Amino acid sequence: MAIELDFYYDEKRQGYWINGGGFDFFAYFTEDEEKNTYIECDSVCREGDDFKTSIQVKLGPSGQVHRDILETAVHNELNKWWPNWDA
Repeated sequence: MAIELDFYYDEKRQGYWINGGGFDFFAYFTEDEEKNTYIECDSVCREGDDFKTSIQVKLGPSGQVHRDILETAVHNELNKWWPNWDA
Protein backbone atom coordinates (compact mmCIF):
# COMPACT_ATOMS: atom_id res chain seq x y z
CA MET A 1 0.00 0.00 0.00
CA ALA A 2 1.51 3.28 -1.06
CA ILE A 3 -0.98 5.44 0.85
CA GLU A 4 -1.77 4.51 4.41
CA LEU A 5 -5.32 4.79 5.71
CA ASP A 6 -5.81 5.92 9.30
CA PHE A 7 -8.43 4.08 11.38
CA TYR A 8 -9.77 5.69 14.55
CA TYR A 9 -12.27 3.71 16.60
CA ASP A 10 -15.13 5.87 17.90
CA GLU A 11 -16.43 4.11 20.98
CA LYS A 12 -19.46 6.40 21.32
CA ARG A 13 -20.62 5.74 17.74
CA GLN A 14 -19.33 2.13 17.69
CA GLY A 15 -17.48 2.37 14.40
CA TYR A 16 -14.37 3.65 12.64
CA TRP A 17 -13.42 7.01 11.18
CA ILE A 18 -11.27 6.19 8.16
CA ASN A 19 -9.17 8.76 6.34
CA GLY A 20 -6.16 9.07 4.09
CA GLY A 21 -5.50 9.20 0.37
CA GLY A 22 -8.33 11.67 -0.16
CA PHE A 23 -10.85 9.58 1.79
CA ASP A 24 -12.62 10.65 4.99
CA PHE A 25 -15.65 8.60 6.09
CA PHE A 26 -17.27 6.79 9.01
CA ALA A 27 -17.86 3.02 8.82
CA TYR A 28 -20.21 1.28 11.24
CA PHE A 29 -21.09 -2.28 12.20
CA THR A 30 -24.11 -4.12 10.79
CA GLU A 31 -25.42 -7.67 10.90
CA ASP A 32 -27.47 -9.71 8.43
CA GLU A 33 -30.16 -12.37 9.01
CA GLU A 34 -27.52 -15.12 9.26
CA LYS A 35 -25.73 -13.16 12.02
CA ASN A 36 -22.75 -12.29 9.79
CA THR A 37 -21.12 -9.06 10.93
CA TYR A 38 -19.98 -6.35 8.53
CA ILE A 39 -18.40 -2.95 8.69
CA GLU A 40 -19.88 -0.63 6.10
CA CYS A 41 -20.40 2.91 4.92
CA ASP A 42 -23.31 4.15 2.81
CA SER A 43 -21.48 7.01 1.11
CA VAL A 44 -17.79 6.86 0.30
CA CYS A 45 -16.19 9.39 -1.99
CA ARG A 46 -12.71 10.63 -2.64
CA GLU A 47 -11.83 14.29 -2.34
CA GLY A 48 -12.06 15.94 -5.76
CA ASP A 49 -14.06 13.05 -7.26
CA ASP A 50 -17.81 13.23 -7.96
CA PHE A 51 -18.24 9.44 -7.78
CA LYS A 52 -19.76 8.02 -4.56
CA THR A 53 -20.39 4.41 -3.58
CA SER A 54 -21.09 2.28 -0.53
CA ILE A 55 -18.69 -0.31 0.84
CA GLN A 56 -19.27 -3.39 2.96
CA VAL A 57 -16.56 -5.62 4.45
CA LYS A 58 -17.50 -8.94 6.08
CA LEU A 59 -15.83 -9.59 9.42
CA GLY A 60 -14.88 -12.92 10.96
CA PRO A 61 -17.35 -15.23 12.72
CA SER A 62 -16.85 -13.49 16.06
CA GLY A 63 -17.59 -10.09 14.53
CA GLN A 64 -14.07 -9.02 15.38
CA VAL A 65 -11.08 -8.58 13.15
CA HIS A 66 -7.45 -7.66 13.65
CA ARG A 67 -6.75 -4.06 12.67
CA ASP A 68 -4.25 -5.04 9.93
CA ILE A 69 -6.82 -7.35 8.33
CA LEU A 70 -9.51 -4.66 8.52
CA GLU A 71 -7.19 -2.09 6.92
CA THR A 72 -6.30 -4.49 4.10
CA ALA A 73 -9.97 -5.41 3.51
CA VAL A 74 -11.08 -1.75 3.35
CA HIS A 75 -8.13 -0.92 1.08
CA ASN A 76 -9.09 -3.78 -1.26
CA GLU A 77 -12.73 -2.66 -1.29
CA LEU A 78 -11.73 0.92 -2.16
CA ASN A 79 -9.48 -0.43 -4.94
CA LYS A 80 -12.56 -1.92 -6.64
CA TRP A 81 -13.90 1.60 -7.23
CA TRP A 82 -10.69 3.67 -7.33
CA PRO A 83 -8.15 1.23 -8.82
CA ASN A 84 -5.30 3.74 -9.01
CA TRP A 85 -5.93 5.76 -5.85
CA ASP A 86 -2.75 4.59 -4.17
CA ALA A 87 -0.50 4.72 -7.22
